[in-house]
Amino acid sequence: MIPVVIASNGRGIPVRAVEGNAPVMQVAGNGRGIPIVLSDLGAPFVVQGLGPDPEHGEFARAASTNSTMSVHSGHSLTDSYVHIGPFPGNMRAILESVGYTDTWGNVIKSTIPGSNLMWRWDHDDEIGVGERAVEDIGQFHTLMITEGGPPPRTTSEGMVNTLDYFCRFTANTVENGAGNEVILWSIWPALNGPGTSVENPIPSGDWAGYTFRTGLPEYEDSFKYMADYATWKMKQLYPSLPEDWRVWMFPGHKWMERVYDDIQNDLVPGITDIQELFGDDIHPDTTACYGLSCLVATCLYQVNLTEAENVWIMPEWESLDGPQPAVPQALAEYFWQIAWEIATAYEPVGMGGTEGAALRWQPSDGDPMPNWTLANPNTGGGGDPDPDPEPGDLPEFVFTASADDLTDLTGMTGTQPTVEDGVLKFAGGEALDGDLILGDRYLVISFMIPGALPQGSSPAIVGFRAIDTPVWNDHGPIYVVYNGFLGVFEIGLAGVGSDTSDSASAATWYTLEIWTDTEGMHGVINGVDSMIVSGVSPETVSVRLFAVDEMSCHVAAIGICDYVPAPEERAAARAWAQAAIAMAEA
Repeated sequence: MIPVVIASNGRGIPVRAVEGNAPVMQVAGNGRGIPIVLSDLGAPFVVQGLGPDPEHGEFARAASTNSTMSVHSGHSLTDSYVHIGPFPGNMRAILESVGYTDTWGNVIKSTIPGSNLMWRWDHDDEIGVGERAVEDIGQFHTLMITEGGPPPRTTSEGMVNTLDYFCRFTANTVENGAGNEVILWSIWPALNGPGTSVENPIPSGDWAGYTFRTGLPEYEDSFKYMADYATWKMKQLYPSLPEDWRVWMFPGHKWMERVYDDIQNDLVPGITDIQELFGDDIHPDTTACYGLSCLVATCLYQVNLTEAENVWIMPEWESLDGPQPAVPQALAEYFWQIAWEIATAYEPVGMGGTEGAALRWQPSDGDPMPNWTLANPNTGGGGDPDPDPEPGDLPEFVFTASADDLTDLTGMTGTQPTVEDGVLKFAGGEALDGDLILGDRYLVISFMIPGALPQGSSPAIVGFRAIDTPVWNDHGPIYVVYNGFLGVFEIGLAGVGSDTSDSASAATWYTLEIWTDTEGMHGVINGVDSMIVSGVSPETVSVRLFAVDEMSCHVAAIGICDYVPAPEERAAARAWAQAAIAMAEA
């Protein structure tokens, strides 16, 4: 009996003896060298259906197989590879054409349009049963996941929020998954540059001056930072993980870089401008989606499409948007080629190469979430993970109000609150408008809604009114409301989007913080329930408290800054506002 090691490509591989009586054997590969014992002493053998390539046994990451299931958590830029194309979708059709089976059952889409990690974690129950990346992770061996765009910069406070939720998904997979593999899918900016849209076509804030092409390496920094940190954090929390365990990264951004640069050098068959591969400012068209599917199929299953036979090429087909063109043969072959070259050159894929191997985060940088666990995560939106910090040095407030100090309120127009039992009691009905004009802004408030919560309406709690916006419209452009339809608190940027808290109750004190920065609007309730809306907020605003809807509200303290305090200052501000609750209840 001769032990022979065969490098598998992840498919069932027929093994046949050329001489003697050794039978044909079917080998189910795991992506590594597989010991095979031939029944005839000294019988030579051949492996049928395996190209001359691959050396898969040398790859750091084990390939997905017919017996593994993957769930793909993301948004429309995840759909671009996992769901676009005629049934069963481009990637599944490609895989089935080269010998994989039951791809519809093994490759599962788990996407919510426009969602970030936090939204998907909080709204996992809105995804179909069997497709949930949190609740159903026990049936999946691999989680492939992405963040919303643009991703937070590595030095921003928004990155802590992203790390929190990315670590939740990762730790949940490690603890409860059928396997413990996590893969991060890196995405790309809009064609006009990071953070732009049709309505706002010029990059601003942290992304000012960046283009589509120059933004791609910056996106890589953010995604690699996430992968490097989560790899280290999981090993700290789960020391039994294999030494070589890591968060892998499949580089959608590298595919865009390669195609963009090749177009400049006339190397992409039939394509002369990157816009020809987009359906709008951010979403790839169906042709580009085929190319992205080639990339992910190559990375996930470690199959070299340039060596495979009869690879499926997307034909003409009818989508909900109308007829879609076929991918030309020459362009398909180009997509196969660059998929293999990217996969084997980019080290975080796990198929060799050295590009991208450098750490973007390492322990010497300091742990941004030192007390984080899956059971007790940090949801402070970049602040202190302790929901009840000790009072410290307060930020420099430009406006404060409490039961023992109404000085600033007297300069506001509208219905003044009464002072009873140590709290400011706002009866509702008319807003308090302040003359205070703010550029950057931060607000902390401790409040309670007495009695029954409103239903079927969304009364405003607090907000900032743009100077050039003459009406309140129930809430200003930067607002916090009680959403009586959902029974939650909601923060929002009018015309951009909103995010909601976990829950809200009557006759319960809450300490709320809101602020805006170059990423958008942030909200934190009690230091542990974090919300974020990505987008551009008005440059200049004035404060507005409550109103227009019939809702009473009690306030223990409110403080406003004309800058965004550091996390330590915000923790102190939160402690100050929480202390006012204790005084009100005394």
